[in-house]
This record gives sequence, C-alpha cells and structure tokens, in this order.
Amino acid sequence: MDIARVSSKGQIVIPKALRDAHRIRTGDRLIVSSTAGELRLKPAPVIGSFKLEDVAGMLHQAIERTPSEAEIKTEIEERLFAEDAATKSFPDRALP
Repeated sequence: MDIARVSSKGQIVIPKALRDAHRIRTGDRLIVSSTAGELRLKPAPVIGSFKLEDVAGMLHQAIERTPSEAEIKTEIEERLFAEDAATKSFPDRALP
C-alpha cells in the first residue's frame, strides 16, 4: 500500500507504480467520486481527437485482396499448362 500526501492546493501525487499499472499519463483526466467514505479515481471517458501514437497499430491486419474472376481463370490456365507441359517432352514449346 502506498501513501500519498495532500499539498496545500489539494493536490496529490499518484505513485508511479500505480500510474504505470493503470496507464495514467500526464494530462489524463480522472473522475473523482466519494463512495462509502472512500475517494475513488477512475479514468474519464475520452471524447474528441486522439494522438496518432495513441491509436497507431490498433487496426493493423494484413488485408488480402480478392482476385478477380479473370485473374483466377488465368492462374488456373497457367498451372494446368505447366502441369501438362511437365508430363511431355516437347522442346519447341516453352513455358510461359
């Protein structure tokens, strides 16, 4: 358990270990409430703009493009030709 001291302006310092554990950073807003004789702090909802470093990488996923029907047909034709050519020995016909 950590102990914080209240300054003459009513300010307290949240111990670093607790700030780190709860990801509280400089400038963050906290809601202060009193419940059953206790003071409680919880992060205020963030409304508005975000900094790029706060959201960078959140949606990182490899995006696979679906090939068109023409691309699929061409790929199938190329593979079939390659398989067919591999079973024959025609030196005059080159693979694509």
